[in-house]
Amino acid sequence: MTFDRYFRLASSLLVLCGFYAVLIAGAYIVPCVVGMGITVAYGLSGEKLTSLLRIPRWVWNIAALILFAYLFYDTFYGEQDLVGNGIKFVVYLQIVKLLSPKTNRDQMQIYLLSFLHLLSSTVLSSDVTFAFPFLLYIVLATWTLAMFHLKTQQEAAAASEHRESAIRSLLRSKDVITPKFLTASSLLALTLIAFTMLVFFLFPRLSMGQFLRRVTTQQRISGFSENVELGTIGNIKASDTISMRVEFSEAYQGKIDTEYLYWRGTALDAFDGRRWSQSMTMRSPVRIDTDSAVLNAHRATYPGGETFQYRVFLEALSTPLIFGADRLFRVTWDKSIVERFFRGSLALEEDPYLGFHFLTTNNFASDLTYTAESVVGEVDPATLRGESKEVPPFIESTYLQLPKLDPEVKKLIESIPLPPTSLYDQALALRQYIEKNYRYTLDVQDSGTEDPLRFFFIERKRGHCEYFSTALAIALRVRGIPSRQTIGFRGGELNPYGRYLAVRQRDAHSWVEVFFPESGWIRFDPSPLDLNFRTRASYFRKFYQFMDYLRLRWNKYIIEFDLQAQAGIAERIGRQAGRWIGAFKGGKETAAADEPEDIREKIRRNQGRRLAIAVLGMGGILAVGTWIFRRRQRSVRTGKFGELIRLLASHGHLKSPVQTAEEFARDIEKERGSLLPLEELVRLYNEQRFGGRRVADLKWKGQLDALQSLLASSQRTRRRKAGPPPVPLQ
Repeated sequence: MTFDRYFRLASSLLVLCGFYAVLIAGAYIVPCVVGMGITVAYGLSGEKLTSLLRIPRWVWNIAALILFAYLFYDTFYGEQDLVGNGIKFVVYLQIVKLLSPKTNRDQMQIYLLSFLHLLSSTVLSSDVTFAFPFLLYIVLATWTLAMFHLKTQQEAAAASEHRESAIRSLLRSKDVITPKFLTASSLLALTLIAFTMLVFFLFPRLSMGQFLRRVTTQQRISGFSENVELGTIGNIKASDTISMRVEFSEAYQGKIDTEYLYWRGTALDAFDGRRWSQSMTMRSPVRIDTDSAVLNAHRATYPGGETFQYRVFLEALSTPLIFGADRLFRVTWDKSIVERFFRGSLALEEDPYLGFHFLTTNNFASDLTYTAESVVGEVDPATLRGESKEVPPFIESTYLQLPKLDPEVKKLIESIPLPPTSLYDQALALRQYIEKNYRYTLDVQDSGTEDPLRFFFIERKRGHCEYFSTALAIALRVRGIPSRQTIGFRGGELNPYGRYLAVRQRDAHSWVEVFFPESGWIRFDPSPLDLNFRTRASYFRKFYQFMDYLRLRWNKYIIEFDLQAQAGIAERIGRQAGRWIGAFKGGKETAAADEPEDIREKIRRNQGRRLAIAVLGMGGILAVGTWIFRRRQRSVRTGKFGELIRLLASHGHLKSPVQTAEEFARDIEKERGSLLPLEELVRLYNEQRFGGRRVADLKWKGQLDALQSLLASSQRTRRRKAGPPPVPLQ
């Protein structure tokens, strides 16, 4: 392709990338699609598109003033969307620039507007999908601006009478833009990206986080509310949408069974035969001071449980609940200094069922990431067997409520044999009966059923978790044992790339909590684990897992990256450096104390090898870079261009290290006038160095000899005009 086509293609792709960055945010779709269509038309036809329209510039200016006035009014008296109206106006200006005749100044304005589109995308979107147009934009911008610089330099270097022909020759040339040129500029772009990321991670970050940005609800889960109709969770289980991601230390791996982690939301106590609800609607306000940003749930621990610390990255849900593993007793938010200054507190509400709610579904983004501590696992049966059966009157009146039951259902429940021992053994016998006699399925087919309990107990004898938990809760109440329905998630998928747990909507679950006078509410889950459903995977499972890993890392290390995260990274680097030093000294004291001995031994074996590989790799990179730099410097000094520099220096023209070839030649011509051989030599040099085109030695020598003759002739002319040297006085 010619230089002109390369240049127009790169410019069009750059503008398209700017429009696409706004488009992926899901806003301003119509103006962005229109702009992208016009950009494609410009990329295919070039300035022919402008000549076909022939709309005077003053028409565009008047339209811009009218649009600006409307958006100004809408910003302060209408929708009051300052950012959105600014984006609309910038999109309009870009469309106008593409449809108007273009000078070099207009071309630079087009590039600037595309950059503004990219910046606006950072306000609209915080997802990892922004990374793709950002990286692509950097590469395209390097290509485009390099070509634009060559074009403007050619215009500036050519004499006025030869300028049009020089530009026309450049635009038609096919040997300036080569694969070598594109590769070199792409490497330059990647180097800029690497340097920018280095500055991003090293420069002290006093980030405001996302506390000014509210997250609109994106996931609506009908089974998570104060009124849950039987069967709704079965519909949720068909969705693979991620509801939250959970990170935890490697120290818990092997100790915590992630398949049986229960992520509790809240509980329901009233059942009318078809739906569960909360009979107690009062909630207590909870104000969390952002200086400490700690929520103490005041939940008592129980024997047999395992303390579990983890970090939750919660998605915006239609039910704004804090989800914690089993018995949650502490939640901590990491608040930046700026956020602590602007936000005095975090507002929550606690319901009577040990659930914590955000005040609105339109949550602050920074509130959806928190560190939690819980007690997980099964309670020691011996402890529960030793408890009395005396239940407080309030618990009996609230959690023994029953709907009108089918006689056959009630008869079946009353016929289940129970041991006359402890409350725990009786609840366990009921759970085991349901586990043994009923099957798990998502294909319930209960649409229109008047009595879901009869449908499950007598007719179908199969169902999903809601049917199992409801059956157990009602069976417990019929036998005089207080119980309630609990909603949340169970398990999750362990991502092999990031070693975190991805909890999806398909992991939505309900189970039963039984009241014990001394230990409180204890989990009883009669639903079997549907391993067949959990292990279903598409051919793109690994790809989806890797993309989700990138999304989590983007949010953690880009969006929410602050001074505290920097300190954590520095601490880990220092700890790893200490391990390496300890490995070289042969000591064991630098290994982490909380790591098993086999892991520490493996680390010690691999540390020396990894460090040696890293040192050799860095040394190799430095050696290759030094060799390339010296070779280029030597080629400049000893090659064809070096001959030109020495010739000009012999006539009193010394080149500054910061001058380009064009700038150096332009300075000489200002002093001596037009030198066509010098212009030709500079052009040949640029073609050879940047265009990858080899210049024949004979052609170069001919132009060099011509330049030497001109310089010598010019020097003799100067001497004649100056006259003979003055005769010294005797």
